[in-house]
Amino acid sequence: MDFSDRLSPMLVKELRQGMRGIGFVILFIALQALLVLVMIGYSSADSYGNSGESLSGILIMFFSLAVLLVQPLRGITALSSEIKGKTIDLMVLTKLSAWRIIFGKWVSLVSQSALIFATLLPYMIMRYFFGGMQLFSEISLLFCIFIASATLTAASVGLSAVPSIVLRGIVCVIGGVFILQFSFAGVMMSSTGMLDVFTFSDPDHIYALLSYFGVCGFITWLSLDFGASMVAPLAENRSTPRKLIGMPLVLLASLAMIPVDDTAAIVMGMVLIVPLAVTALTESPYLVPRVCLPFVRKFGVGNICGRVLYPGWSTGILYVVCLFVILQLVNVMTGFEGLDNDEMHATVITIFASLLFPIVIYRLFFRNSANIFGVYLGITMFTWLIAFILLILSQVTDQDGILWLFCWIPPVNMFSGLANDSEIAIFIAYLSFAAYAMIPLIFSKIVWKHIRDSEIAAKEILDKEKPAE
Repeated sequence: MDFSDRLSPMLVKELRQGMRGIGFVILFIALQALLVLVMIGYSSADSYGNSGESLSGILIMFFSLAVLLVQPLRGITALSSEIKGKTIDLMVLTKLSAWRIIFGKWVSLVSQSALIFATLLPYMIMRYFFGGMQLFSEISLLFCIFIASATLTAASVGLSAVPSIVLRGIVCVIGGVFILQFSFAGVMMSSTGMLDVFTFSDPDHIYALLSYFGVCGFITWLSLDFGASMVAPLAENRSTPRKLIGMPLVLLASLAMIPVDDTAAIVMGMVLIVPLAVTALTESPYLVPRVCLPFVRKFGVGNICGRVLYPGWSTGILYVVCLFVILQLVNVMTGFEGLDNDEMHATVITIFASLLFPIVIYRLFFRNSANIFGVYLGITMFTWLIAFILLILSQVTDQDGILWLFCWIPPVNMFSGLANDSEIAIFIAYLSFAAYAMIPLIFSKIVWKHIRDSEIAAKEILDKEKPAE
């Protein structure tokens, strides 16, 4: 197949390899064979009855399995194979930027999913003859599943840059279990009334769909940018644009949800804040002087902004504090109705403390590890595992004091607050958030010294670049 010269060479390469790859060929042929068998089986029935609705559910289930499970799993080695084969360095040395490399890999996989989506449409038209079909609603649902597939594929491609194959495997297993549940739920789709969302008769449904597309687009961009930052050279500062876009985006998206519901505004803010915080807290603290040049040119204001916008987990802590302030501002603009429920209030603040807690453990015990993201994710999963174990023990032994004894672990505090006293849990959550923001900063004198040294080196570069008077 010949492609236009206007297309990215990375995209052309990935499309040619992907379309001819054994993985896509087997998936495509197997899906078509299953769909043909299903159509033959339903067509040979003595009476159609209500078979149309169950047929839609099966078609949706097969499509979901293909694009929500198999296709994202194919992207989990997109960058790791290049890194293992030592070809990523050659790509970076070309005119292709890190973003174009990872974007080409993502578009290739999404294009393959789009081909699968296109081949499903004739079966949906045939399904019309079985009766009881809402053509526009069902196709809209399939399109939403395709958008979810593009987002999950972006997440897997971005995650493929993580060195640890064990970590990638754990994340895939957890995500796979969730997706399988969603896929099999598609069989019961007609009975749950989910298709009513796509009739667009309720303004709340329209808001929900717009929010869905917005969140999917945001997570897609953030995942691809995360993968690009993992393979990009240090001089290619991808952190500052991401942080600058993230803060106003959280504020605007949250404010847009206030007309729907005050609590929905807080939930929307947290949905955007969590991935932004994780990416900011897992960046390498090493700073190249060239990155400091735009900030040094602004003198004092630039230096202050740099403490939040420079790449690195240390500045990421201050960035999370800024996101916390933005969410509190949204709460004020809701008339304090967004966090009027004590359980909701305790949960939101505890999530902020949970985001910072792994950095405290990292600085105290794993500071020499270069894989910050892997350590961060591992600590996060371990703390939630401990919280669930303690919750089970407290329920079996009927001893709630166990939860309060370990309330300094943020997830445990969340469970203890929901089970006992939310007001105390709120106080502990605020205290934990403040402590876990301060402790890493106190034990990071070397990191802040490195930032100051980089700024001094950047000033020297500016002095050399000034024309002689």
